[in-house]
Amino acid sequence: MTQSQVVAEINTHTSQTGITASATGADGQGSGNYLTLTRSSYGSPFHLAAASTVSNQGGNAATGIGTVQVSDTEAAGESGTGTGTSGLDVAGTIGGRACTGSGQRLTASEGDPKGLSLLVTASSPGGYGSLVYTVGAAAAAFRVSLSATDSQNGTVARAQSYLTDSANDIDTEITRLRGVVDQEQGRLRASFTAMESALAHFQSQSQFLANQIAQIKANA
Repeated sequence: MTQSQVVAEINTHTSQTGITASATGADGQGSGNYLTLTRSSYGSPFHLAAASTVSNQGGNAATGIGTVQVSDTEAAGESGTGTGTSGLDVAGTIGGRACTGSGQRLTASEGDPKGLSLLVTASSPGGYGSLVYTVGAAAAAFRVSLSATDSQNGTVARAQSYLTDSANDIDTEITRLRGVVDQEQGRLRASFTAMESALAHFQSQSQFLANQIAQIKANA
């Protein structure tokens, strides 16, 4: 196969492999006689690897991939001259805050823009201007619910803490009142016992006097 045939054949399977072939310069750019394979996905998680059952050494066979597997990280191949470049993740900041890049997607990982994700399609580094972010109704409701359900300082947690403190205060007051009631019951029991003792004494005296009066009457 000629180089153009190799390129065309590989590209008939791009929808299945995600790989496109082209004839470029030695650096993989422009036009030339070097076979370059490119994966259409962005970023470091994506890699490519290819090998042929046919050697690429000698004659027209030099247009092929060769029997030694080539990849973006080990691109030397059968010829030993192949080069490769791994995919890179976008890198940058949003509002001066640190971000994490994955392919073309840049996601803020701290500060006010935390969680904000941007798709960066620019092909050159630099500043790309300002972004105005307005919180929508759903995001506002989410923030309210997040604030309410915070396990430490949320409104629900504070309400639970207040109710718990109130319940503890009520329990303390109940304990105090029980002590007061117990003391009052003890005092009343002591008074009742003293009253019964006095009544028994009075009854004894009454009986003694009645006996004395009866004796006087009998003597008379």
